[in-house]
Amino acid sequence: MAWPIITDEMKKEASRVLTEEKLVLGESVFKFEEEFADFIGVDHAVSTSSGTDALFLIMKAMGIHQEVITTPMSFVATTNAVLSAGGKPVFADINPNTGNISTDLIEDLISDATETLLPVHLHGFPADMDPILDYAEDHDLTIIEDACQAHGAEYKGKKTGSMGTASAFSFYSTKNMTVGGDGGMVTTNDDQIANSIKKMRNGGRVLGEKYIHDSLGYTHRLDTVSAAIGRLQLKHLPDWNARRREIADRYITALKDIEEINIPRPLDKSTPVYHLFPIMVDNRDKFVQQMKANGIEVGKNYPVAIPDQPYYQPMENKGSWSHARTWGEHVACLPMHLDLSDDDVKYVIDMIHELYL
Repeated sequence: MAWPIITDEMKKEASRVLTEEKLVLGESVFKFEEEFADFIGVDHAVSTSSGTDALFLIMKAMGIHQEVITTPMSFVATTNAVLSAGGKPVFADINPNTGNISTDLIEDLISDATETLLPVHLHGFPADMDPILDYAEDHDLTIIEDACQAHGAEYKGKKTGSMGTASAFSFYSTKNMTVGGDGGMVTTNDDQIANSIKKMRNGGRVLGEKYIHDSLGYTHRLDTVSAAIGRLQLKHLPDWNARRREIADRYITALKDIEEINIPRPLDKSTPVYHLFPIMVDNRDKFVQQMKANGIEVGKNYPVAIPDQPYYQPMENKGSWSHARTWGEHVACLPMHLDLSDDDVKYVIDMIHELYL
C-alpha cells in the first residue's frame, strides 16, 4: 500500500554525513530546517525526532493544559500528544465527504476551557481552514495544524503548515517524504514558540550554551543523517506529489461510476497530496480479502475512532463521532506510492472492475 523511496544519492549523502558532520545537530539539520521553512512559507522550522514529538513540543511551548478541539478520525498520536502535554481532547465529528473535521460542529464545542483548535489534514486532504481561522479569531484561540500527512498540500494557495499558530509534520517512512526512519518538524511564525522548542528538544539547554539548562527538556532531536536524507527528499517532493495526484486522477476516473464505491473528495479550493487514497465500500472486510487474493494490499485507515480506542474509552470524552465511526467501518485505502507503475495502477483498477462490473 506504501513504499518509501531511498535512492543511491540519498545513501551516498548519508554516508558522507557519517564521516564529515556531527551526528547530532550537525550542519545538515539546520540546512534542512531552513529549506523546509522556505518550502512551507514560514519563518521557522524546527526538526524533531517524530511527528508525535513535534505535536507534543508545540503544546508544551504553548502551555496547553485545558481543552483542545480536534477530530476523532486520525492516528492516535494526535490526541496522545494533547494528553501528554496536559490538555484534554474534545471531539468534533468529521465531514463524511472529506474525512476531515466538520467545521460546522466546532463552534458549539467552544467553551471557556477551550485553548486551541487542532485540525488534521487527513490523508493529505487539507481541512477547511477559513472557518477554523474565523473561530480562532472570534474566540481568541490558537490553532495547531496536524499536517503530518500533508507535506506540500495547499488550501487556497497556502501550504498546509503555514496557517496555524504552529504546525507539525511527520517524516515516518510511509509519508510523502521521509528521512529514512522516524522524524518530524514544527513550523511556525512565532519566534518564542520556535526558540522554546529548540531548547526543549535538546534537554532544555539555553540556546548557544552546553551546560546551562533553564527549562524542562527532552531528547527529541532529529539526527543529522536523517536530516541529510530529508533535504534530498524535499527537493523531489513537488514532483512526487504531482505523480500521486496523477495516480489519484486515474483512480477517480475509473471508479467514480461504480455504485458500491464512494470516493471521498478534497475541497475544491484545495490541492491535495494523497498521502493515501481512501474509498468507502459497503463490505470493507470482504473487499480487502478479495483484493489481497489478487495480490493487492488495501489498508483500513483508521478502523477505530480515537475516542473508541481502549485507552480512551474510560475517559469522559466530550463531543460526537458517529460519522467517524461510519468512516472507520467502511474506509479502504488503495495502493498509493511512487513505486507504482501505470501498469500497476491499471491492475488495481481492473481487479476492482472485476469485483463490481
